[in-house]
Amino acid sequence: MQGLPLTAKLLTHEELLSVSGQLECEPPNRHLYEFAGSLRLAARQSVIYLVQRNVLVLSSLMLTHLIAA
Repeated sequence: MQGLPLTAKLLTHEELLSVSGQLECEPPNRHLYEFAGSLRLAARQSVIYLVQRNVLVLSSLMLTHLIAA
């Protein structure tokens, strides 16, 4: 999985901790394999629209040692 261009340059722990914003996503529904949401970073005026291909799903997290969310 590849990071979004807007956040790909955040490499250190300190850089990740400095990020703030608002994450909005759809409420739970019957469409298990679909996802829609948006990420608004406080430092930028742009909105990142999130879909299933750029969001980590639980099954991909099981063997991961560290995740910054």
